[in-house]
Order: sequence, then structure tokens, then C-alpha cells
Amino acid sequence: MSAININQIKIEESWKSLLKNEFEAEYFSKIKHGLQQMRDAGETIYPPGPQIFKTFDLTPVEKVKVVILGQDPYHNPGEAMGMSFSVPKGVRTPPSLVNIYKELATDIGTAMPLHGDLTYWGQQGVLMLNAILTVSQNKPASHRNIGWQFFTDAVISNISSNLDNIVFMLWGNFAKGKAALIDESKHLVLSSAHPSPLAGGAFFGNHHFSKANAFLIAHGKNPIDWQIVWKKDNCWVEIGVGGGLVGGGGLLWGQEWGGGKFFFYCCVFKKIKKKKKKVVGNIILIFSKKH
Repeated sequence: MSAININQIKIEESWKSLLKNEFEAEYFSKIKHGLQQMRDAGETIYPPGPQIFKTFDLTPVEKVKVVILGQDPYHNPGEAMGMSFSVPKGVRTPPSLVNIYKELATDIGTAMPLHGDLTYWGQQGVLMLNAILTVSQNKPASHRNIGWQFFTDAVISNISSNLDNIVFMLWGNFAKGKAALIDESKHLVLSSAHPSPLAGGAFFGNHHFSKANAFLIAHGKNPIDWQIVWKKDNCWVEIGVGGGLVGGGGLLWGQEWGGGKFFFYCCVFKKIKKKKKKVVGNIILIFSKKH
């Protein structure tokens, strides 16, 4: 099997340098050959080729602050985009990411975003790494044995060895199994149940996002702004007490959500014609009770 020309690998330069030995290893040639064989056989592979290394392209080595470890990409059309848990704008937010957003809301008070694109996190230093970087359409975990875990284990080990004061978020038993690759004397490892609804809500209350920011601040780093922007062009939020969806006020309902907080589920509108509008999304606003 022919060796890979590292200059042909399209990945951000600092990662290309750090992972040079991995790209030149025999197992990586086998990964490339295996993917090509599947494509030749007519299989559709996600994410698209240019997006396989997207999380690395967004977050150069020297910018990494937080690593969120996933298992493998979404396998339905249009969902995978090269970052664990993230989906493109316009794609329904997956249940696991909805639960991540809910935990963020209760932990640090963020509003519920309109979409599941986590690019903004990557731009700030959050590496959203799947242990397996590709998958065949409608075949979850179908690429678990082609060699990706050798590569991503090397990514984790290299981050642990070469960087300082990184936060690793390990959600679920699969991710927790990677803890052995991390030097916990120099990094913060946060472990919990997976955000999937199948975990029965055990993910909630882990406070990983506030803990991560506290750790970063304590070590002289800027915290992550976890709020994913929900605004769309020419859109606005209407909040009207008792207005209802049909009454034009925009407020659907609000109630106490524990811990002295209230949450309000609001409509987001977009103008479509003169004096006409349509609902294009929803957000959740969190307010603390005043004493």
C-alpha cells in the first residue's frame, strides 16, 4: 500500500505538524484506502471529505482550551459536519444536543439557540472531537474498525503531552475510557453520563460548562462564551404576557424551573409580507427569581 503524501492532507498546519507521524503511519494509509474502497462500492460517507477535519481547522493546536469527545458522526443525510454533536444550520437539533443546551441553560443561564451549529465554540478553542471521524450513511458506528481510533487517541495524547491546563469533557462510558490518555495532574477531566435521552437525564446537573470556565480563568485563560447565537437576519422575539401564539404576543408559556429560576418559551418571528409574519423558531429565556 502506497504511503500518503502529507502535503496532500488538507488539515490546519499546526495539526499537520503535530500529527505528522500519524499521517505517515501505515494505519493511516489503510484508513484512506478503506474509505476509497467504500466510495468505489457506492457507499455515501459522512461528513463530506472537506469537512472530515473541520474541528481541527477551526481550532489550531495553540488555541485549544476545551476538548469535547464524541463517538462517531451523525449518519443521516445532511447532519455530520466534522464536529462532535454539531449539525449545520437548518438541520433539526439532535436530542443529545438539545440536552446539552438544557444543561447550559440551567448551569450558566444561556438562551436556547435556534440551531445546532457549534462553529462558534470551535472558533473560541473548543475542539469537538469524534473518536471515529467518518461513518457510512444510515450505518451508525460502521467505521469503528477502520483505524480512526489510533488517530484520535494520538490526538488526545498529543494534546495532553504538549499543552497545559486543558479541559476534557468525557460524556458516557465510551468517552470515559479515554481518560487513561490524559495527564490529570496538568489538565481538568470532567466526566458524566452521556447527554443522550437514553441516559435517563443523568447528564443534567453536571455543571461542566461553569466548571470549565472557572478552571480556564484560574489558569489565566479567557473563558468560553457558550451562548450559541440564535439571531437570524430580519427576525425578532416577541414576549407578551398572556399573548399566546395566536394573540401576537409571542409568549407560549412560562413556569418555575427549580433553583429559583423561571423559564419562558418564546416565539421568534420573521417578516414575510407587509403586515404579515411567520414563526421561524423558538428560544428559552431564563430569569432568576429576585428575593
